[in-house]
Amino acid sequence: MNRSRLLLAVPGATVLVLAGGSPAWAGGDGHEDEKTYAEVVSIADEASVEKDGDELTVEFTYKCEDGDDIKTHVALWQKETEAYYETKFKGDLECDGEEQTKEVTLEKKSDEEAENGDAKVKVAFHKDGEKLDKKVEDVTVEGAEDDGKEHDGKEHDGEKDNGH
Repeated sequence: MNRSRLLLAVPGATVLVLAGGSPAWAGGDGHEDEKTYAEVVSIADEASVEKDGDELTVEFTYKCEDGDDIKTHVALWQKETEAYYETKFKGDLECDGEEQTKEVTLEKKSDEEAENGDAKVKVAFHKDGEKLDKKVEDVTVEGAEDDGKEHDGKEHDGEKDNGH
């Protein structure tokens, strides 16, 4: 009788692994009461700088179950400007197995402010020191003040550049 259960369990675990699941997530690790599932589905294409430049907002979509102890780390950085923003929080996710969208405010952690243009955003989920999921995506920063510079990077002091 044990042999027939083993024959059924192995194909089931194989199907989960081939489908991108994990036997542990399905409860096959003997810890049925400790299931934690969290996935970063996507990160919005745009991040918005607040007027003073000390904060910006990022939006991401996620799915999770049993999220009371999930730690979330969200960071944005621009390689060109060396601007770096981040936030960390624990348990502030709605975890019902359905896709959810969350908007978070990141605080400036570097001396440099973000500028309009390309950046990278990372969203990571951890529980008990183990990484549950992580996603890094390219985004566009919007809403930063131009400080009198146009897109060509030259100072114009409010005057039109007539090509002279």
